[in-house]
Amino acid sequence: MQKFLTALVTSSLVVAALVAAPVSVKAAAETYYVGPGTASGGSCTTPDYTTDAVDDDAAIQGAVDAAAENEGVDTIVICDGSYVITTLIDATADTEGLIIEGETSAELSVLDGAGASQFLDTNVDLTIRDLTFSNFSVIGDDGAVIHNDSTDDLLTVERSVFEDNVAREGGAIFWRGQGE
Repeated sequence: MQKFLTALVTSSLVVAALVAAPVSVKAAAETYYVGPGTASGGSCTTPDYTTDAVDDDAAIQGAVDAAAENEGVDTIVICDGSYVITTLIDATADTEGLIIEGETSAELSVLDGAGASQFLDTNVDLTIRDLTFSNFSVIGDDGAVIHNDSTDDLLTVERSVFEDNVAREGGAIFWRGQGE
């Protein structure tokens, strides 16, 4: 009987310790929508980050910043349309990885640097799909569309178009890491 009570007390202490211990749960990866319209979130009809003729890059930067604060590999959907980007998008705060994709196809989701900007600086795994990048330009740096100096990151590009982009090296992409 004494062994049974000892086992019961020991088991109860283990259960109590497990119940009292804080449990860390990572938030699931999120999807953020960038596009024209009224911001209320969750789709390209009501995007999380809205654009206009002046703040296309600010909307994309807002989505990138939100993704950096969240755990997991987040997705940013660029809704169908043309967007002018005149400021570098900084994705260096993200530590989990990032997916940036067009809503439907590269022909319908177009990012235009207007000859004045580099698009994205990153240091994490990155997937780009269904987007067109045109007219990005950077003087004295590498990768007019995507720049990454890390040697540990993976780049995946699917069904995307890169046209008329200019940089010192790697006209469109400069990536020290791995690629697919």
